[in-house]
Amino acid sequence: MTQNLEHVQVKKEHPWGALELGQICADGVITACGLQARHSLHYIHMDATGNRAGWTLMRNPGVFEIKCADNVAPNSTGIDIECLSGNIRLEAPNGRIILSAKDIDIMANGEDRRGNICIEANSDVKIKAGKHFDLLAESGYRLFSPNIGRIIANTKMSLVSNFIDGLTSGCSTLAGKTDPTSSARFLSQSLY
Repeated sequence: MTQNLEHVQVKKEHPWGALELGQICADGVITACGLQARHSLHYIHMDATGNRAGWTLMRNPGVFEIKCADNVAPNSTGIDIECLSGNIRLEAPNGRIILSAKDIDIMANGEDRRGNICIEANSDVKIKAGKHFDLLAESGYRLFSPNIGRIIANTKMSLVSNFIDGLTSGCSTLAGKTDPTSSARFLSQSLY
């Protein structure tokens, strides 16, 4: 609808910033409403045409800070962000992403019982609990390392199962010293 109208650009300027209406960007996209600060990388654009129709762009060369919910009850929602379609991406290529709160819940509740959480690191993954660490898997779980594995309990360790299989000094092709099977076959038979 905007493309059918006669294009008119309006700009209100001040030495420290400008209000831009109908401004045409370098790629031909029309910004319906824009705020431009004195710094060239400090702006807010609400674009209306082209490949950015309906987009809201915000950029600033300094810190972007949001502080709110001064008068909100402790157990109610202070910030609500909902993405109706698509992904949410937080990226800090030169820094850290820090989540800090009284409690943190991570949930994946997809349709038809789909819900996967993937954590991957190039180096280490460290989990520290001040009290208990509980792991519950309805189908099964695996702990795998091609090198060294350690389980340490300074006071007591309990292993409870209907059947316990053990393999030591195993070989990928020949049978082990204490079990008449190769380690490759043992691992394949032990998959859940």
